Amino acid sequence: MKVLLVNPPIREWAKPNCFPEGLGILATCLKNAGHQVAGLDINAHRYDKEKVYQIIAEADYDLVGMGGLITTYPYMVWFSKICKELHADKPVILGGNAVTPIPELIMRNTLADIACVGEGEHTLVEVADAFEQGQPLQGVAGIWYRNEKGEIVENPMRPIIKDLDLIPWADRTVFPTEIYLENAVGPINRDKWKGGTANTETRKSFIVRVSRGCPYRCTFCYHDFMGQGFRMRSPEAITDEIQFIHERYDVTYFGLGDDLATANRRKFTRVCELIKERNLHIEFGTAVRANLVKEDFLWMLKESGCDAVSMGVESGSPKILEIMNKKVTLTQQKNAVRLVKKVFGNLVASFIVGYPGETLQTIQETIDFCKEMELEPEVIFYATPYPGTWLYDEALRRGLIVDQHAYLMNIGEQGERPAVNFTEWSDDELIAIKEQMAVELNASSKGFTVESNITKRKVH
Repeated sequence: MKVLLVNPPIREWAKPNCFPEGLGILATCLKNAGHQVAGLDINAHRYDKEKVYQIIAEADYDLVGMGGLITTYPYMVWFSKICKELHADKPVILGGNAVTPIPELIMRNTLADIACVGEGEHTLVEVADAFEQGQPLQGVAGIWYRNEKGEIVENPMRPIIKDLDLIPWADRTVFPTEIYLENAVGPINRDKWKGGTANTETRKSFIVRVSRGCPYRCTFCYHDFMGQGFRMRSPEAITDEIQFIHERYDVTYFGLGDDLATANRRKFTRVCELIKERNLHIEFGTAVRANLVKEDFLWMLKESGCDAVSMGVESGSPKILEIMNKKVTLTQQKNAVRLVKKVFGNLVASFIVGYPGETLQTIQETIDFCKEMELEPEVIFYATPYPGTWLYDEALRRGLIVDQHAYLMNIGEQGERPAVNFTEWSDDELIAIKEQMAVELNASSKGFTVESNITKRKVH
């Protein structure tokens, strides 16, 4: 089978800096199974739709697949339409976390022939094998598909891949790796949320996959995209790939996972030991969780080459943290901030505003928290409900999302604007509150408070 894997555009206001690791792994799996694979990276090249239409019109493939984040949903709708217009007899498969929580919605609102649910490494190979051999899709676990009558069929879920070391490395030849190396990832790119400009640093950077799943259940996060339960690659497998990328592409800075460092300290400690034992001379950034931060562990990270630590603080209000199900206390948050700043001098922190239950008091508590900790947020997001999350279900329950397809067609990025407003304020008032928070926490010498300024807008 000739399989075309397509990476849709995302965050077009920023330089492309995240290599499509998932699609790269799928390319390796397909090649290992004897299929031919080509890649079309719209995100890297920033092709406009006219160019993409032309490329697809001239493309020679038997099966085309696209995977992406939920914010690529509108693009998937458009892309599946042109594929069926130009190559009506060629099957289209969609996957990623844009698909896994809402396969029925995908099948009813796109022209995709197949929706891949969950991990796709085995699923996509079986789909390609089935088409090549003229076999029905009813035996392929982990998909929804259209049968000969045009009916939507749901197949059983596929079990998760328990041993991540069995998953091969991504093929970095089918997508333009060099384009992604030009733009820094992680904390060293200080401007990524400020207009999306390319980082001025000359060192190359790359993200290495380290785990799947999450041991926590925050209500704003979709946990089950990569299977239920937290799984981590072996320290040796992680370090082998770091070493390969370092030597092959001259990468000297790595991004290593969300919450990884504290989710399994024993394994990550071994990763750090291996980095030093192999004299790799690299630096890396990683993320920690407030309730798991220990000073000796932070020093170990720094001595191993870690130069930046990030943390989703989210809020300085105990009430909001409780609604978020963060499983952290304000005392733990403060302790973690102090320790990270003591060891690294700075914490790369993100926050969320506009959560259900947000009031002027909880906003002020977050501002007071940041001032007490002398913490400047890297970014403040709006509370954005994504399919598969408690927050999304809450928006549906409240009637804040009436037409799911229409909502997802206009979801945008979580920092752009309020996609759904859970507060009693108008959208304009919520935007003003967020903007004032940003101003005050980046220039606190101006001395105004949220209470004294926002109340002038007659917020009820």
